[in-house]
Amino acid sequence: MTPESLGALRRNFVSSGGNSLKDGVVTISSTPAMIRYLPRALIVGLLAPFPTDWFDLRGSTGAMRLFSGLEMILLYTLIPGLLIGTAGWVRSKRVDRMFLVVFLGALIIALSLVVANVGTLFRLRLQYVLPAIPLALAGHPHRFWRRVFRRLRGAQHQPSKWSDPDSTSTALHQPAPKAAGHRPFDGSRDLLNPHRE
Repeated sequence: MTPESLGALRRNFVSSGGNSLKDGVVTISSTPAMIRYLPRALIVGLLAPFPTDWFDLRGSTGAMRLFSGLEMILLYTLIPGLLIGTAGWVRSKRVDRMFLVVFLGALIIALSLVVANVGTLFRLRLQYVLPAIPLALAGHPHRFWRRVFRRLRGAQHQPSKWSDPDSTSTALHQPAPKAAGHRPFDGSRDLLNPHRE
């Protein structure tokens, strides 16, 4: 499928309008234009509706956007596992796994570039979200989030070296500890008796 055909399909979605239209002014007319817009398209395709859209009750969906927020939270938690699982399956070089990765990648890119209406994208996204679940679970997202929360707890309980600014100055002015059996130097006695212990 050429960029021109993708652009024509995108214009059809844009012409339908709607309150959930994203990047309606973007057109795909050439390969460079498609490459420039691809990162933004993937963000919309994977992460929209964004948290700022969950409480927008306008349009035909209305209060249903609140429920879409719950689904997006679940999807957000699977994103790290999806990335880790994809990398692991690509390294495995197994034909069945590579087929699923290529299929999902092509489907995600095509829908992200073409569908400009988030409401429509939210429904069509099931075509790649459901097949991607085994891939995301293969990346063990629970291990990723466990490490994240463990580091956050460690950072909260670890005292900062800047928490007590007087501790450094106090330590610098404290006298050095005396060695066992050490006697202070007495000039008058030690000079007259150099062999005195």
